[in-house]
Amino acid sequence: MKSWKKLVIVIVAGVATIGGVCLTMVEKTDEAIQKTVVAVVNDEDITLGEVNGNLKGLYTTLETQYGSDYLKDSQIQSRVLYERQSMLSSLVQEKLMVLQAEKLGIVPSEDEVNTQIGAKMESLKEYLGDKYDEYIETYGEGSVKEMFKSSIICEILQDYMTKDLSVSDEEVETYYNENKNDYLNYGSANIKELSFKTEEEANVASEAIKNGTATFDALYNEYVANVEKAEAEDATDEEKNLPTASDLGKIGYNSTTYETTFMEAVKGITESKGVSGVINYNSKYVILQGDNVVATTEKPLDDELKEEVKEKVLYNKKVDVMTEGLTAWKEEFNAKTYTDKLKEGL
Repeated sequence: MKSWKKLVIVIVAGVATIGGVCLTMVEKTDEAIQKTVVAVVNDEDITLGEVNGNLKGLYTTLETQYGSDYLKDSQIQSRVLYERQSMLSSLVQEKLMVLQAEKLGIVPSEDEVNTQIGAKMESLKEYLGDKYDEYIETYGEGSVKEMFKSSIICEILQDYMTKDLSVSDEEVETYYNENKNDYLNYGSANIKELSFKTEEEANVASEAIKNGTATFDALYNEYVANVEKAEAEDATDEEKNLPTASDLGKIGYNSTTYETTFMEAVKGITESKGVSGVINYNSKYVILQGDNVVATTEKPLDDELKEEVKEKVLYNKKVDVMTEGLTAWKEEFNAKTYTDKLKEGL
């Protein structure tokens, strides 16, 4: 349903730096690089190898797309570093949550965990279908099961930490009133476009429409015939520069297909057959006409929307509780991250 229904906590890992003097430059082997410690939680190391092990799918994709030397590309290096940072944050968070669950004594028995792991493995197999064996070969069955074990414990901890949270009707109404732009029935309009190569031509046409010496519809019918001429393989320079017209169809006011300037002009047409001024858009000058205009309206706070808003408010509360907890657990379990070490091998 809503993407925010799934609780995702992002931890911003602290950066620890180690100063020192390098007396001898020695190139590390790949094995040594993989053993590089990038974080410590409760005296337990997290190595770069663990981080990379969880990114095998990404590395395989990059190698397929860009070849075995993909890490020589600076942009790909930046992407890999970003993914390593994100994965390290997730691994640190996971270890903190498991430690807290163990401290609270809420970790289920090994038999219970194995039963749930088995169910998750079956669901994964059903979801991946023919790609299941390839996935297991890439990550290893043991690693996948360990991942599921940790996720099971983390889910139990989340449920335990947030079980007493509730949302009142007043909180629902307050959130709705403060975030009405998130709950809109977006309007739309059918848009036609006159397109010109120069601003001067567009201004002449716009002025003619305004003073009534021409109509948008008449110019549209005239210019639409120019499209075929302008796009012909043997078109002359004069024909390529002819004004053209096109029907862009229905455009919703929440569309992200067009530039902001264009969309502001679309939303500025408030009545059917309304015409915009001249817009500099996509290396051309255009005039728009709207038809079948439907205005944007606020969604009423009915029972269905109240439930949706309630879930959102509850989600936000859960995020706050878990974020506060994770901040405290980082200190309690002496979590340290060395994000500078994530650059090893890049």
